[in-house]
Amino acid sequence: MISIIIPTLLQTEDILKKLIFELVNNKLVGEVIVIDNSTKGFSYKNEKVRVINLDENIFVNPAWNLGVKEAKFDFLGILNDDLLLPLNYIEQVYEFMKDKRGIAGLGEAKIVDKEKIKNYPKNSKLKFKEIKNLAKDIVLGFGSAYFLKKEDYYFIPEELKIYCGDNFLTDKTLENNKKLYLIKGATVYHCHRATSGKKEFNELLYKDQKKYEEINPKYIEFCKERSKPNFIQNIFSIKNEGEYKILRIFYVKIKFKRKQNKSRV
Repeated sequence: MISIIIPTLLQTEDILKKLIFELVNNKLVGEVIVIDNSTKGFSYKNEKVRVINLDENIFVNPAWNLGVKEAKFDFLGILNDDLLLPLNYIEQVYEFMKDKRGIAGLGEAKIVDKEKIKNYPKNSKLKFKEIKNLAKDIVLGFGSAYFLKKEDYYFIPEELKIYCGDNFLTDKTLENNKKLYLIKGATVYHCHRATSGKKEFNELLYKDQKKYEEINPKYIEFCKERSKPNFIQNIFSIKNEGEYKILRIFYVKIKFKRKQNKSRV
């Protein structure tokens, strides 16, 4: 049986309820632990669902820790509240991971507006890819849905609130000679950054990054490697960096100040 842990700020409550409905109707899921960081008082009437309503927002990484402490079963799924999985997703992940040590995390997702999500993604045959170079292989979203045995969870330092929790877990997993897998081959609907993208979390994000650099100095190199543009991005890409817009055309990097001044670098 599986314990599913879902922290929430109730920014996508309709999607969360769809997700819970899917989970409670899955025979492998023994319980769904919803950790309500919104302080609004979430409720869901089902014997499998246990809601922990908090008096204050403890943030997502401490909520993961809390959920793991509360979990009754030895296999865990830790999910965002803003995604929907194919109905046959969890069975395949469990079957693949039940005899393995490590973490299997989301490897593919379709970013969609929550208003456009009407149905669950279609059932799919999952594929699992072992990864070792985190900067190159882990895609955005790995920590949005990941699965592991309870004994393979490493409690995240409490000072890390909203960011670098998945970095900590993946780093500890590899340090202890366990494996990481990307879950691929299926469409997962994901309202990416519906909550974490809010401006009020920017300062916390920055603090978490700096704190994790102290915990694991290798994280600095990870970020440098992760930020290197790939071949396609070097041919043509546009992105924002602070007050600048960066344009790359055939390996030439052009830096624009977003209001006026244009300079070539």
